[in-house]
Amino acid sequence: MAELTVHLFGKFSIGADRPDGLSLPGGKTQELFFYLMLHRHQLHSREAMAALLWPECSTVKSRKNLRQALWQLQTALASFTRNGKYAFLTIDAESIHMNGDKAMSVDVSIFERSYQEVCGVAGKALDINQAKILERAVDLYRGDLLEGCYEDWCLVERERLQNWYLIMLEKLICYSRKEHEYTRAVEYGEKILRLDRAHERTYRQLMRTFYESGNRTAALRQYDRCKVALEEELGVAPSQQTQKLYEQIRKEEVGNRTIEENRTADFVPPTAVGHLKQLLEFITRIELQVKEELQTVWSKSQKSGRRPNPKPIENGRAAG
Repeated sequence: MAELTVHLFGKFSIGADRPDGLSLPGGKTQELFFYLMLHRHQLHSREAMAALLWPECSTVKSRKNLRQALWQLQTALASFTRNGKYAFLTIDAESIHMNGDKAMSVDVSIFERSYQEVCGVAGKALDINQAKILERAVDLYRGDLLEGCYEDWCLVERERLQNWYLIMLEKLICYSRKEHEYTRAVEYGEKILRLDRAHERTYRQLMRTFYESGNRTAALRQYDRCKVALEEELGVAPSQQTQKLYEQIRKEEVGNRTIEENRTADFVPPTAVGHLKQLLEFITRIELQVKEELQTVWSKSQKSGRRPNPKPIENGRAAG
């Protein structure tokens, strides 16, 4: 049994198989732990790690901060070594390595292994064991990676894992349709739409699922949902492929209850809506920070009796 159970999906949490629990420092020490956990199979340069976590500091200061954070992290983890025979961290003068797989159960690690086991298998070709692997993996996805963390390195990892999650769900929709498990197929489709409301391919999957289950009215209703979502999120109408499917279902021109996609691929990458929203949130935070800083400068200048230079800057020099 693993000594530590680490949840990185959704809100971070960590548990131990000991009654006294584990107290993990916050701030940069916690961010260091996050990064090492997500890149636990890599050897990290101390210099590169210091620059990543403290980019605004000098080399000397950032390396000092890293030493302090490593000491805090080692202290927190030290009591959970197995009689002193196992260390979670391997640290020397130049590098850092997280030995996480032997004594930790990490949701992201299990999720990644599950994806890699079936990434080359089409949804319709999954067997029951492969489907169960994916089902367990998607259950681990309690939310986006490290919710509340907006560091650049985290955003990159979050996007990667979210795309893997969507691919897994798409495979499970196809598998469930093949097995005539229509209720489960709908559940997986709704999970995708909760992440990307304008994911048009999923609406087509739901239209097919409901039609194949004998619920033509619900199938047509999915088209209406799709139309509204695309208009509100992207300002566009459904594609010709979606409209054609709608007309086929509306006129019941499909001879076979099983409606296939024209393309054989399991997954079409999600629309950029989610990524654009993240970017807008990031820009908004930056704007707020700039406004706060400008307000602070103005307040200080008012108190000191001096005003900031109002002259515009032209070609690197103040206009005058």
